[in-house]
Order: sequence, then C-alpha cells, then structure tokens
Amino acid sequence: MPERTGTAAANAAHAGSEVRPFVERLLPLDWLRGLVMMLMAVDHVDAATNPRHSMADSATAAGHTLSPPDFLTRWCTHLCAPTFLLLCERGETARAFDRHLFGRGVVLLLIEATFLSFIWRSAEGIELTSLTPVFLQVLYALGVGMMLMVPLRRLSGRAQVILATLLLLGVEVAHRLTLARGSEGPFLLQLLVTGGSGGWGTGAGASMPHVIVIYPVLAWLPVMLLGHVLGWAFVHRRVTPRVLLMLASWSLVLFVALRWRDGFGNMALHRRSGELLEWLHCSKYPPSITFFAMELCLAFLLLAGLVRAANVLVRLPKWNPIEVLGQTALFFYLLHLPMIGALLAIGVLPGDRGGSAPQSWLGALFVVLACWPICAAYRCYKQRWRHAWTRYL
Repeated sequence: MPERTGTAAANAAHAGSEVRPFVERLLPLDWLRGLVMMLMAVDHVDAATNPRHSMADSATAAGHTLSPPDFLTRWCTHLCAPTFLLLCERGETARAFDRHLFGRGVVLLLIEATFLSFIWRSAEGIELTSLTPVFLQVLYALGVGMMLMVPLRRLSGRAQVILATLLLLGVEVAHRLTLARGSEGPFLLQLLVTGGSGGWGTGAGASMPHVIVIYPVLAWLPVMLLGHVLGWAFVHRRVTPRVLLMLASWSLVLFVALRWRDGFGNMALHRRSGELLEWLHCSKYPPSITFFAMELCLAFLLLAGLVRAANVLVRLPKWNPIEVLGQTALFFYLLHLPMIGALLAIGVLPGDRGGSAPQSWLGALFVVLACWPICAAYRCYKQRWRHAWTRYL
C-alpha cells in the first residue's frame, strides 16, 4: 500500500521538516482503505449469515430481485474491490521496487490459490481434503495486475489513461461476443477478460484443478492504471479536494449518460425500469464501465472529504480502528474471514443463515472489533522490526 518509496522517500529523508506534511497527505488514503475494509466485512458477514444475500451482479442474473435493504447492503460493499485496486501500492523508478512489486504479485497469487481458496471451499461446504475448485478473486486480479504494472508503470500518465480506456472498451466487446455465442469462451479468455469456470485437463484423471475466475485480470487492470496515475499525483502533491471533486463529477456524468442510454457500457445488465435501485444495479462480474464510473465517483468523493480533513485526521489517535485497518489492509483481509467463522462457531453471529441485512452491519462491527487489536499488534510489529517478509503482507 502507499508508502514513502523512491524519490519521495529520499526527498523526505533529506528534509525533515517535509516528512510530516507528506505523511499527512497519505493519511487520507489509509482512512479510505480502512473504510472499505470495514465495508468488505459487512459483505462477507452478510454472505455468511443472510439467506437473501446475492453474490451475483451480472447479465446472467439480471432477473434477480432483492428487497431494498438487502440490495443496498450489497450495493454499498461494491465500493471495496475498485477502491482496493485503485489504492494499490505504487512507487518511483527504482529497480528494487520493481522486484518488490513483482514478488508481491506472486505472493498474492499463492495466497489466493491456497489459503483463500481453502476458506471459500469451506464456506461452500466442500470437503476439506479437496483441492478444487481454485477461486480466483480480487487478490488474483491484484497480483497479476502488480506484475503487469512493472512494465506498464513506465508509460506516461496519459498513455496509462488511454490504455485503461481501451481496456474498458475491449472487455465489454469481448463479453458481448461471448454472450452472443452462449458460452464462456476459452479458458484463457475467462482468466483475462470475461471470468467463468474452467480448468486445465479433462476427465476424472486431470492433474490440474478446476478453476473459477471471478475477477478477470484485464477487466480490473484499468482501475490499477488509473490508481497508479493518482498515486503519482499524490506523491507529487498535485491532488487537492477540487481535483478529486472534478474527477467525481466526470465519473458521475459518464455514469448517468451510459446508464440513461442503457446500451454499450452496461455489460448487458440493463435497467428494467427507471427506479433508483435499477439505476444502481450495474454489472460487477465482469465490471461494466457504468459500474466503475459509479464506484470511482463515490471513491473520489470520499477521498476529497478525507483530504480536506487531513489536518483533523493527523491529530486523531493512531490506534483508531479505521487507520489501523487501512495500514494493515491485506493482513485484515486474511484475518477477518476465519474470524467470521470463529464468531459463527461461538454464536456471536447468527448461524444456519438466520440473519438479515441490518444484523450483518452489527455483525461486521463485531468482526472489526475482534480483528482490530490483532491488526494493531501486527502494525506495531511491522513498524518496529521491519522484517523483509512484512513488506508482502
């Protein structure tokens, strides 16, 4: 996650009076990341306890209807994945950072394919001894995206924005073609563009595991490209609340125009009426242009408010849960899933999927409070000892 690296760190080291303002400028990013981590806990508690939780927001589930509380609980949490990728780690041109970026991408892929896939299989009731399916979700998109950013981050900011735009258009075209054929397409296309289920090998004797691709990497790479440009602007002190409000306005205009037109840009998940919830029901699997425009608008608005409040944030206790979770985001991500299982086992969270949307918000509070001291201890350990492995977690 954003840290003092490369040129910015060197400048700060040679100008002690400038260290504090630089940290203050990055603190809003930690707070935004902490807030979306809490929303992520709401989504996962809701998935574990609420029988009316819907995992699908795609053209293949266009007819699915949720009550307003259930829909809005799910909709609020859609902010997590785009913001998580938008605020991913960035640095300057140091070769050492390239090695770190590539290495961390590999680590994220390994975590996704082993620990997290085991968690998701357990949640689905699959035998603990089974090695399939392997779920490729947000850490897959983030990990492969980090490896791709090693060469791509050398492009100019304008070129990165153009590439992000071309990817957004290309992914929608590819998805439309696969829908028209009535199949998920080749497995490589699923991995990179459309998502789906597939795997290497056939038959009962296949040696490679079955794979479910939920976050195809090229569909989510545009957010990482835009996040890298935003990170560069933060490091060079070019991000102001006014700039962020302008970005939010542009995103809102794009969302309204494409959602009103209800054609290209909606990833075939069209409005069935003019009701507000139908406007907000955008495709996430794979993500549509309207989905990204809606979520980035919200992210830019939140970030604008946090940047404006930076002088207040820096005076708050450093152990507050939002800042702690924002500075240990990946650690919390890996911790909160088994914590949900533990709280289910001891009856703190409603078992047998006997919960509701309002209970999910309360349950997420319990999860955050349970994880908070552990994350704070890990942050302290990471800051004090600075072991090399902690850079990857």
